[in-house]
Amino acid sequence: MNEALIRLGYDYDYEIIVSLKDIIEYGVSKTPALVVNGKVVFEGKVPSIIEMPDILEEAFNNLK
Repeated sequence: MNEALIRLGYDYDYEIIVSLKDIIEYGVSKTPALVVNGKVVFEGKVPSIIEMPDILEEAFNNLK
């Protein structure tokens, strides 16, 4: 995650959620998952370092 954020030039904080209650509240059906601004943007596997920047960039662009 850190490397992908650095590659994109983003300076965002992130949090790792491990509580089953919190995971369910986000609507995650498969772990691991990535939630950006309360929206699940990726789930079900660990994205590669090649995939991660694209996933993050698309998620951040959808915030605008």
